[in-house]
Amino acid sequence: MKILQVIIRRFISPAVFLALAAGSYAEETKVIMQVDKALQPDSFGTNIADCLPAFVYRQVMGSNLKLWDSPKKEIEITPETLSNIEKSSNTKFGETFRFFIYEIWMISKKELRTKTVGFSFVNESEKHEPVSYGYIDYADVEEMFRTSMIPAGADGSYSTTFSQRLGYRKFYYDLIQFGNERIRDAKKSMMLKDETFSGRQFITGVPPVTPDKYIIYTIENTTSFTGQSVENSRGLFESLTSFFSANMEELLNAGGDRFVSHFRRDAPPVTRVQVSSLWVKLNGRIIVTPLSVTIFVSGVPLNPLSMEDMRKWDVFVGFKSLEDFLKENSTFYVISRINNTEIEPRYSESYRKALLETSSWPYLGVKEN
Repeated sequence: MKILQVIIRRFISPAVFLALAAGSYAEETKVIMQVDKALQPDSFGTNIADCLPAFVYRQVMGSNLKLWDSPKKEIEITPETLSNIEKSSNTKFGETFRFFIYEIWMISKKELRTKTVGFSFVNESEKHEPVSYGYIDYADVEEMFRTSMIPAGADGSYSTTFSQRLGYRKFYYDLIQFGNERIRDAKKSMMLKDETFSGRQFITGVPPVTPDKYIIYTIENTTSFTGQSVENSRGLFESLTSFFSANMEELLNAGGDRFVSHFRRDAPPVTRVQVSSLWVKLNGRIIVTPLSVTIFVSGVPLNPLSMEDMRKWDVFVGFKSLEDFLKENSTFYVISRINNTEIEPRYSESYRKALLETSSWPYLGVKEN
């Protein structure tokens, strides 16, 4: 509670200013938002209260970002001082359970524009005493947030930046101050948010989020299933095996020299292919872009190859180039990773169905028991 009182006193001061909309006035309201780690829903894909403090901490400790004592920025907290704060309180900045966002909300009759000012980070010691790590100015971190992707779980979008996540409010927060008004409960906070956003166009000023996912999957030569996808997988393996048999030098150069004799005249069979890919959902359609492949020969992996390298090979599956064939996503495969989340084989099929069938992309909603 003491931390909240200090944060509020240092920041809040209401004002009225001439809005961007010509001839109209907008109220400029200083706002403090509280972001709690425990309140973030799984549907956002990543807990921002985990990754944002961790990102900021790395930048501060690397002397890439200044940490101040308060929004007044009177005293700089050096990396050494921050380490001493952590040691004396037996806490870790990167494991902060709560942080605060300082913003200015520009509210007109038809529009709502927001401007982020800065962030404060707090924790609690083992004795349940408040620990204040300090404040960063948004201007100092804006470029980093604009160019750095936020770590994404299976339910998130892969290429979303910190700026996009913050700008589009893809996190849960409570208002603890709105202009001169101190907000003391979540119900009042929700009511104020509803009143402010309702009927107004929310203008973020950041690029829209692309619903995409980074996916690693392995095309398998299974005997447990049948169907066209299994036949397509076998067609891929046969095409690659035939290519290597006709071009043994390519097999050896790709890492096959570790286990294939230079005197061998035909290639061992290709048994699986691991593909790294980017999936984007646009207008209800999933577009798959293969990025790299790792070919397994007799169960042994060759060197990973980019699609640029693969294009140099004259490999066709049926009448399609290897790249076009992979874009069709028509094989039998097992998903092993979605964004930053490793997928257990037993959940692969559930995720595959969710990726192809769910209407709530990027949220997949697969429950792992």
